[in-house]
Amino acid sequence: YWKLLNSKFKLRFIIIIILSVFAMLFETAGITLVIPFISIFLYNENIFDILSNYSLFVFLIDLTFNQLIFFILIFIFLFFLLKMIYLVFFSYFQSKFSYDLVAHFSFYLYQVYLLKPYSFHLDNKSSKLIQNIVPEMKNFHQYIIMPLNILVAESFIIIGLAFLIFIIEPKRFII
Repeated sequence: YWKLLNSKFKLRFIIIIILSVFAMLFETAGITLVIPFISIFLYNENIFDILSNYSLFVFLIDLTFNQLIFFILIFIFLFFLLKMIYLVFFSYFQSKFSYDLVAHFSFYLYQVYLLKPYSFHLDNKSSKLIQNIVPEMKNFHQYIIMPLNILVAESFIIIGLAFLIFIIEPKRFII
């Protein structure tokens, strides 16, 4: 199928791959944001001692425990809102690409039929030719394009999560 694509579709496919990487980063970061929030409740007395070890979080030391929880909840909420907006955009772009691709292949198949000799059209009913284009392209979209889109996106997410587990627990990851 790659040979049938024009440069516009090839570029859009590469953009989808890049957007999938960013979706993977959002998903991985979303999981890693939950870990500090849970650790606040596990180490609530020592949380300010832990924060003082990191120069990035020095500004949080002056907050009270409730203010710290509120600050982190606001940050997590804004992050997940941004992630949701991005994933909606990503899903739209993915769907638009797949439907445009089906339209492209339908047009290509239609052109193939139009360029056939006149005798071909006398031997074949036009309803049969249309029946070959419309349902087959629907099946192509439903059973090939959409599963491939999902496979690409989910593969990147799995790679990102595996990388996260490797960073957090390298010894257990190898086992």
